[in-house]
Amino acid sequence: MREFVHLHVHTEYSLLDGISEIVSPEGGEGDLIKAARENNFRALAITDHGNMFGVPEFYVSCRKAKIKPIIGCEFYVSTNPDATQKGVPGSRKNWHLTTIAKNDTGYRNLIKLSTFSYKDGFYYRPRIDLRTLKEHSEGLIVLSGCLQGEVPFHLKEGNFDGALKSAKKMKDIFADDFYIELMDNGLPDQKKVLPDLVEIARRLDLKTVATNDVHYSYKKDAAVQDIAFAIGTRHILSDKKRPRFETEEFYLKSASEMNELFAAFGPQVLDNSLEIAEKCNVEMEFEVLHLPEYHPPDGKNAFDYLKNLCEAGIKERYGAKPAPAVPERIDMELGVIKKMGFPSYFLIVWDFINYARENGIAVGPGRGSGAGSIVSYLLNITDVDPLKYGLLFERFLNPGRMTMPDLDIDFEESRRKDVIEYVKQKYGEGSVGQIITYNKMLAKGAIRDVGRVMDIPLEKCDKIAKLIPFGESVKTAGKTVDDIKKMASSDEKIGELLKFAERMEGRKRHFGVHAAGVVITPGEIREYVPLALSKNGLITQYDGDYLTRLGLLKVDFLGLKTLSVIKDAVGLIYENRKIRLDMREIPLSDKKTFTMLSKAHVTGVFQIESEGMRDILRKMKPTVFADISAVLALYRPGPMKAGMVDEFVERKNGKKPLNYPHPALEGILKETYGVILYQEQVMLIARELASFSLAQADVLRKAMGKKIMSVLEEQKGAFVQGCKKNGVPEAKAVEIFNTLAHFAEYGFNKSHSTAYALISYQTAYLKANYPLEFMTSLLNSVIGEEEKLSLYLKEAEVLKLKVSAPDINESGVFFKTRGDKEIIFGLLAVKNTGQKTCENIVEERQKNGKFKSINDFLIRMAGAGSFNKRAAEFFVKAGCFYGVNKASADILKKLDGLMASAETEKKDRVSGQGNLFAAEALSEIAQDDLKKITETQKLKYEKEALGFYFTGHPLAKYEKYFRYFRTSTIAGLKASPTSFSHILTGIVKEVKNKKSKKGNDFFVVKLEDLTGVCEIIGDKNALSADLPEIKEDEIIAVKGTLTESVSGMRLRGEKFYSAKAAFRKIPKLLKIYMKTAGLDESLVKKIVVLLKKYPGNTAVAFLLTTRKKGQWKWGAEISVTIDSVMLEALEEMLGEECWKIES
Repeated sequence: MREFVHLHVHTEYSLLDGISEIVSPEGGEGDLIKAARENNFRALAITDHGNMFGVPEFYVSCRKAKIKPIIGCEFYVSTNPDATQKGVPGSRKNWHLTTIAKNDTGYRNLIKLSTFSYKDGFYYRPRIDLRTLKEHSEGLIVLSGCLQGEVPFHLKEGNFDGALKSAKKMKDIFADDFYIELMDNGLPDQKKVLPDLVEIARRLDLKTVATNDVHYSYKKDAAVQDIAFAIGTRHILSDKKRPRFETEEFYLKSASEMNELFAAFGPQVLDNSLEIAEKCNVEMEFEVLHLPEYHPPDGKNAFDYLKNLCEAGIKERYGAKPAPAVPERIDMELGVIKKMGFPSYFLIVWDFINYARENGIAVGPGRGSGAGSIVSYLLNITDVDPLKYGLLFERFLNPGRMTMPDLDIDFEESRRKDVIEYVKQKYGEGSVGQIITYNKMLAKGAIRDVGRVMDIPLEKCDKIAKLIPFGESVKTAGKTVDDIKKMASSDEKIGELLKFAERMEGRKRHFGVHAAGVVITPGEIREYVPLALSKNGLITQYDGDYLTRLGLLKVDFLGLKTLSVIKDAVGLIYENRKIRLDMREIPLSDKKTFTMLSKAHVTGVFQIESEGMRDILRKMKPTVFADISAVLALYRPGPMKAGMVDEFVERKNGKKPLNYPHPALEGILKETYGVILYQEQVMLIARELASFSLAQADVLRKAMGKKIMSVLEEQKGAFVQGCKKNGVPEAKAVEIFNTLAHFAEYGFNKSHSTAYALISYQTAYLKANYPLEFMTSLLNSVIGEEEKLSLYLKEAEVLKLKVSAPDINESGVFFKTRGDKEIIFGLLAVKNTGQKTCENIVEERQKNGKFKSINDFLIRMAGAGSFNKRAAEFFVKAGCFYGVNKASADILKKLDGLMASAETEKKDRVSGQGNLFAAEALSEIAQDDLKKITETQKLKYEKEALGFYFTGHPLAKYEKYFRYFRTSTIAGLKASPTSFSHILTGIVKEVKNKKSKKGNDFFVVKLEDLTGVCEIIGDKNALSADLPEIKEDEIIAVKGTLTESVSGMRLRGEKFYSAKAAFRKIPKLLKIYMKTAGLDESLVKKIVVLLKKYPGNTAVAFLLTTRKKGQWKWGAEISVTIDSVMLEALEEMLGEECWKIES
């Protein structure tokens, strides 16, 4: 049997076409590499359709499996000589061409061709043309391709001469590196063209080579590939005319199978696959740096300039006489940076951060492990002192491992793009680019995608998808969710759906753009990696992980809205109070701030405003900055599940003693009260007890965190031996190692936690000390986010700040301050307006004075480019004109006429001609519509225009009555134990219909009262007769039991009532209070007559207060229905507070 190498292979990176996995969804060996190993293939090619997405992953995986990787691509070659021409007749037609890199030059040319296909040749598909192929032909081997190749296609069409001409054309370019490709996947057309392909090879003295057009790894996967292909082409499987693979022979066949299949063509067709494999020797350079060179302005080399910058930063950061630890740490870090070749890296990052700071762009104090570097601190890349907080450089840059530094930088969100633009200008547009990401098919999506091509009704697919618990796989759900199991056992097609969805889950479906990642290269990016085309422009075809492994500089430019909040608040503080606040200099021990944090009054405070965070804050009562860092590290699933939160809190509050695994560790663990919370603590413990270098300790930390067992066993031995040398008994050393391994699994990056804790503290400090300016900035940061805007407006009230309603003559574009306790609503917060419109309004007001009426406003704004009827309508609905006309909202009925007349009037004024009729029309319309709208209508308009109620609330008029029979407000539920029964009242914000794991229908209601919002779960059986359906904006009462929920408070609703029915059915007793003073028989009769008008089920009791005998009570033989009109009538007779309801 002859050896054989597969040279035409499609992986899952031929998106929804090939399905062979290079790496499994779990991160292990993929089925393609596994199949290649099982068949003892010495080499294997990758030739995905039109892209090189999978190349680095394939290369690394093959090397790991001791298989020679052959790098290629099946290009689409335009039939048009110029692929840049698009839309001309026949320009969508293209040939397939199998192209393989013979050497490093060939690999570079593959990259250039692939980039050209997206950048210049893209038309429905990424395409190259023959001219470009010829220009970049060096180092390439070309095979004639599948049936869609130019040579086989002509033969299939009966055009032998055309095929011969096409083959000669390729031979003229590639000579002995052009091979005629023979395929036999059982297709009739393949069998038809095979003899002619051999004949062409004979006539042109070309070699033939067998391939198998591999699209899946095992024959049994043919059906899975069929489904993937149908998903990609948007066809259902039963469609007989759909494009499909007609046989099940497109798999990674063994050498034996290929020998048998091509026996008639001679051994050379197999031998030539080996010949090509021998020719191919591409060496991808991993861990070789390709950093742009930073050229210092003074002509110094990069390292010297970096050193000078650090020396200049010492005085700024540490003063004239720094502690000895400072120069020691600087020397150590600079030594490592120089040795690893990263001076330019630090200077490039310093340069664009320096640009940001000089141009008023807010920069975060640090993110990730980069905050552990003193060089970063001295360069103002970060604002966290690593010496002060015990942060480790080796956690960021390990001198023992050649890995690229990873500095992720936060910029204020609105200016992030300005920094990227600066980098593009500095290093060249072609040297700076965004990075690709691959989107995988998740469980619910797999069910819906597979179900659609199987023609299973969408309702069924949705039902199954909704039954899959969040984060669970199709496989797990199919085994554990009873309703899914029942559906699968009773319906064979559902069983098939689950089987195929399980196979599709985790596969790559399409590609996108990384939200923050940017790559910067020394020259054009396309000299290093291929580029693809996205909606955002060109992006790298390799993902961020492989870019850094290939030695390229990747930086995450992240947008953080909170930085704008801090910057704007500081600006307002200076504007209002003439206090120039430097957030770097604020005290980290401010009493007001920690008092506020201890009470968990943290709405709007960065990272710690969730209910779960508040709960930790209330329990912990932070007193020092380190406690805030600990809160951020603790509030994660791992530590919470492990009980670390309670352990930490009890130790901090003195309820548990502080125990340390070893006395020598007190200095390392004291700030976390003996709890091993940070990864850096694991590293320091290894150094303290086992004399590990911090570089070695970082290897241990990584192995523990990722449970790399092979490394762990090796490290355990070294740790125990090191401990023994330092006098720690072996048993104790093993115990400590096991403790470290347990906590390291949940350990958090202290550098990141500290840096983000600083932002949390800064926002808390501003809120506690400058609430007016902070809340104004916070409100501006969430314009367009209705729920948050409503939440922060309520918080402003809690802080005793007045927020004035939007006003066409007083409001600015954004929220602004007035005096020391008032915020004026911003015009931009009104929906359907837009910033340009709002700016035009303010500019017109500043130029020509306040608007005198709606008519005046419409005339003056007529013709302003961005101003339209929709904007005018929403300004009216938001109440912006109540300052000039109390009845303004009623004008909406004739807004069209008003605007038309206003435009005519404006034109006439500009031309100098008065239009009496237009002016009269405006006046007439206005007078005709001056009717005061109801409060209900006003609030309805307000909610439509703002997204929430602001000047009032529909519940306000009910509040007086509801408060007597509800058992709790929504805010009051926080103090209630679970399983307690409650009656709540409120307005419905949202209703969602859902299905349980068992397939039962239920709904989730978001109920709002004047104190907050909570979720209530219920089903149709809980609806009262008068409430057959719950709708948004409906006022209801609910009786139910408090339960625990991940999202916060949740009530299990046992009975839902309309507001009217609530008065009738919930109250058990109406108490009427009377005093003898002024009481006579006629008044009593009037009261009885009134009560009898409202018959119902609520008993009535009279309570009479006398001067001599005090209060006495008697029951009346009357039962009533509670009604607000009746209660108001009682108040008119007996005064306020004359009644009380008991439930």
